[in-house]
Amino acid sequence: MLRPGIRRLLLPVSGLCVSALAAGWFLQPARSLAGRLQDAIESRAAVELEDDFRSGLSRWVDEGGMKGWEYDPAGFLRPGRRLALFRDSLHLTDYRLEFLAQVEQKGLQWVFRATGPGNHYGSGIVILKPGPLPVAAILRSVVIDGKEVARARLPLPQTIRPDTMYRVSVHVRGSQFTTFVNGQLVDTWSDTRLPSGGVGFLCENDGRARLRWVRVVDRDDWLGRLCSYVSGWK
Repeated sequence: MLRPGIRRLLLPVSGLCVSALAAGWFLQPARSLAGRLQDAIESRAAVELEDDFRSGLSRWVDEGGMKGWEYDPAGFLRPGRRLALFRDSLHLTDYRLEFLAQVEQKGLQWVFRATGPGNHYGSGIVILKPGPLPVAAILRSVVIDGKEVARARLPLPQTIRPDTMYRVSVHVRGSQFTTFVNGQLVDTWSDTRLPSGGVGFLCENDGRARLRWVRVVDRDDWLGRLCSYVSGWK
């Protein structure tokens, strides 16, 4: 609960937040000022979704009932052969997907802008030549109405060891998609066919990988954080 003095100090700032992001909201059909104010703040508030899988898989959706998805003895999650989607992310448009993963065998795939298993952009790390220093590639794919309409495979400018965890970051902004592995840029491409949708994972073709955590973030600039803070006031 904020002290009255602090609340009085922040109220003008919250008003500036709304005016900066919603010029013209007052032209909407008649609603209460308070309702429009709340909508404007929430529409610009930061989004931060996280899952470390310690509370089960209830936040994930798969038409096959998560068949093949399992935990290893250390508590890491092993994705199955069927795509599972992070339910809380399905309404998003632009965001940053981050996750910590270990690719043990053949590969790991992830999707974004997914509205279901039949419509999504896909990417992934695949092992082309196993060994102590495997040769790996990064995938790109586009699935529309259940059909893969585009696929590409590019050399991965980084060694992917099967005994090492890697932090992957995928930036989804408009039609541009950029992927980093441990902070190194490994891929960037663009497409305009899918305007929105969430994220998900799978391991195809007997791939074997482990996930420690997943995070999806949007609008995490100063204005988004301020609007998120203001929208939490009671």
